[in-house]
Amino acid sequence: MADYEDDYSDLSAVPIAAVVFSGRGSRLRVLLPYLRRDLRVNNGVLDRIIFALIRPDDSAMQLIGRMRSLYGDSVIKVRDYTQETWKDSALHAGDLARNRMAQLYTSLNETRTVYLKIDDDIVYLARHALAELVREKLRDRCMFVSGNIVNHAILSAVHQERGAHRAFEPATDFDQDNKESRSPWIRTGDVNFDPSYVFERHPMGSCVLRRWDCAAIAHESFLDREKDGSLCAFDFGWLDFNRAGFREHTYVHLSPWVGHTWEAKGARWSINLFAFRAADMRGVDWSRVYGPGDDEEEFGGAHGERRGGHACALGRSLAVHFSYNTQEARLLRHTDLLDRYTALAASGDTTREFFMH
Repeated sequence: MADYEDDYSDLSAVPIAAVVFSGRGSRLRVLLPYLRRDLRVNNGVLDRIIFALIRPDDSAMQLIGRMRSLYGDSVIKVRDYTQETWKDSALHAGDLARNRMAQLYTSLNETRTVYLKIDDDIVYLARHALAELVREKLRDRCMFVSGNIVNHAILSAVHQERGAHRAFEPATDFDQDNKESRSPWIRTGDVNFDPSYVFERHPMGSCVLRRWDCAAIAHESFLDREKDGSLCAFDFGWLDFNRAGFREHTYVHLSPWVGHTWEAKGARWSINLFAFRAADMRGVDWSRVYGPGDDEEEFGGAHGERRGGHACALGRSLAVHFSYNTQEARLLRHTDLLDRYTALAASGDTTREFFMH
């Protein structure tokens, strides 16, 4: 994607806060150089980073501690929403005072602030991606504004249709117990036409949510295009999730936090990176938001239906989501992708000075 200079002068009076759902240190280490680059103190747009602790490991806590030491408590905020602290919240989901996810989102209540919810396993953020998300949100065309996410349950199909995914084959056969099969895949064509890798236009599409090898195709394509300067292939411009062929789907959602199921429908989209304001949360049914994942179900489906608010995705706000939990184990076992994203963050022109070794 074309680079350009931007002084963000139009956003100078807009309070902007990143809310990072934390976290796994191995992923957070990759994300932090991009967030540090984008802090106002480093000529970016972020006034604050709020680390919302969901399932932090020791490595994540060490990195967050280093961030507090570097930037101070006025820029770095840490809030505890772990299940250990809120251990009874699932039993009292209708009680806002005991519902950790309700407390997390409703605490983001500054009316002028644009909040950017970011998963800890966002492992790439294009320069200006966050600023462009904020600009789109300020246009008030959409209630929620998603980034253009590589390895995303909806947008992977859009990337496929644009020919952004290239053809790759694994370098070795995969044995579930073989921990040595971590070689980069081999590019075999400029466009993925392989019928065994078809990304469905469905929020629960199996090629994303059930198959780690589909994620590998998306990641290998991104890294290959980043190397040859053709990331523009991923840019679809602007997309309305509610009118792009996804709204008609109905399925049953299971909340693993309490074991409840309910019928879900609407324009569900993965909320790995999106912009919102406090007013956008008005009318959320917090009794259905028990834990991570339930927020996605409510925001992407029922809440939007009740409010009549559309969700959109912005093509120029390119980001990469490393894995869904159904992809994670085998991506780590059979690829070196996380290592390669770490190396990219450590060597990138705009991020290497911010990488924490």
